Amino acid sequence: MQKLIDDINSFIQTIYITLFSFDISEHVFNLKCLLPVAFKVKIKKSKKHLTLIGKNRRPFKITTKFIEWLVGFTDAEGNFHVSLRSPTTDGNFFKRVQLSFQIGLHINHINVLRIIKSKLHCGVITTNLPANKCNLVVNDLFSLFNIILPIFDFFKLNSSKINIYNLFKQAVLILMAKEHLTLAGKSKLVEIRAAIANLVLNKQAGIVNKITVNWLIGFIEGDGCFSTSITSIRMKFENTLVETNLFIAILTFFGLNPNDYKLEFPKLRQRGYNESPVVVLSLTHIDFLFKYLIPLLLTGQWYTQKFLDFKDWAIIAKLQYFGISKLPSARELINLIKSRMNNYRLTTDPDYNGKLIIPQSLFNKIFALPAPYKDFGTFRVRTGSNGDLQIVPQIKFNLIVTDLNSNKQLSFSAIKDCADSLKIKREKIVDCLINKSTFNGYSFEILPKGKTH
Repeated sequence: MQKLIDDINSFIQTIYITLFSFDISEHVFNLKCLLPVAFKVKIKKSKKHLTLIGKNRRPFKITTKFIEWLVGFTDAEGNFHVSLRSPTTDGNFFKRVQLSFQIGLHINHINVLRIIKSKLHCGVITTNLPANKCNLVVNDLFSLFNIILPIFDFFKLNSSKINIYNLFKQAVLILMAKEHLTLAGKSKLVEIRAAIANLVLNKQAGIVNKITVNWLIGFIEGDGCFSTSITSIRMKFENTLVETNLFIAILTFFGLNPNDYKLEFPKLRQRGYNESPVVVLSLTHIDFLFKYLIPLLLTGQWYTQKFLDFKDWAIIAKLQYFGISKLPSARELINLIKSRMNNYRLTTDPDYNGKLIIPQSLFNKIFALPAPYKDFGTFRVRTGSNGDLQIVPQIKFNLIVTDLNSNKQLSFSAIKDCADSLKIKREKIVDCLINKSTFNGYSFEILPKGKTH
């Protein structure tokens, strides 16, 4: 019988090392406690989904796309808590331990918490109507161990919150192994709680594990902001200074050179309370936003009201990309769209306008107007004041000129530089680009910056 128990212990330890990457031999192991969980919980991984088990002991599937979104949303809005309650003075440290995974949002976003709760098959939603807040809380040990940990181990956090999560995970494992019933285990929990409290006050940079489109959308829905004026649009991230490496990784994910998109480090604002240093990532180049970012973000799934802001922002981006925003009637439409975006979409805002419906006929009317800019794929053309055709200024401008006689290539970052170097009029170069023709033994092509044939 003892040999059978030893074999079972070895089998369970192998499973836990494989799935959760920790050695259960380092913990107090209670066979009676873990047998029901270990033999019923079968976590299966695939490229498309993760199979977990709910509190009803029934398996359920959660897609990897949603997991990636949830981790990104948690990087922005989620928290992991370790609470030691009812402290004692008899050497036992405390009487109760409360562990919880939480996501707190504005009351207008309660539906997204309902979606998350439904997909996780666990948690409770609480509301604080006077404060206009709602929370999703997962605090039962079964769900934390069998659902929350596997999810955040399957796809890891990219922000500084991974440091707190790693400590939180240790606390969950201590409770699962019943170590919290021992003085040594209680002492360890006290250390973990103190370490988390220190990380809250003195954040440390995390390790960027992997960025995907779905993670990015989750992070945007929690931390991103879409803003616009008549002449420009912007997507902005703002977070504490320790997330600098994460913002650089986001730029790299976009294929952008961080040296071309410098991060901002604003001075601390005097608001009568302490404020941590922040880092800001602003993306403002219309050619990148319209041609790359918007199509990219349309490939993933959105879950919050911010998708409505994104769609409105994308409409304004199109108006600006084709120069239609310069027309008076288009400006009126842009102001109308702005009046229902961001905070104006919150019912608690004094200027709430979230229910504003703009007739489709108005959009059709504006987009039917002659566009001042014409798109040629890698560049746009406008008509100058003298009636000449000009290249619309853009980022990542890379004019490649090939000498057809020698097959040598030259690269220019401006039409003027090319014209001066080759002694060819700018109008002729633009004409060659539009018609894909050659002149004086040269061919011309605009490619993304840094690329050549």
